[in-house]
Amino acid sequence: MAERQQRLHYVLDWLRRLTIRLGVLVVYTNQVMTSPPTGGYIEVKMPVGGNVLAHTVNARWLMTRASKSKGEGLMKALDVPGLAPGFEVKYSIGDDGLH
Repeated sequence: MAERQQRLHYVLDWLRRLTIRLGVLVVYTNQVMTSPPTGGYIEVKMPVGGNVLAHTVNARWLMTRASKSKGEGLMKALDVPGLAPGFEVKYSIGDDGLH
C-alpha cells in the first residue's frame, strides 16, 4: 500500500506543477466508496486515496450524475476553501470540456 500511496503522491505533485507552470485547471477524478452505516440508516460516500489525496489537492468535490448517458450532474463540496461543506453546483460535460 505504501508504494501505491507514493505513486499517487508523485502523480498529483506532477499535475500540480503543470498547473502552476501552464496556468491550467486539472480535474482529477477518483473512486468513491460507500461507508456502511454505523447505527444509523444513512450511507456516506467518501473519496478513496487516504491522506495523500486529502493533503495534496486544493479542493475535493463529490461529482454525481443521475445517468451515465447524460453529461449533466451535481458537484457537492467536500473540502473546498471558502465554501461551506455541502455547497452544490450543477455541471455538464461536453466535447469541449467541463462547464
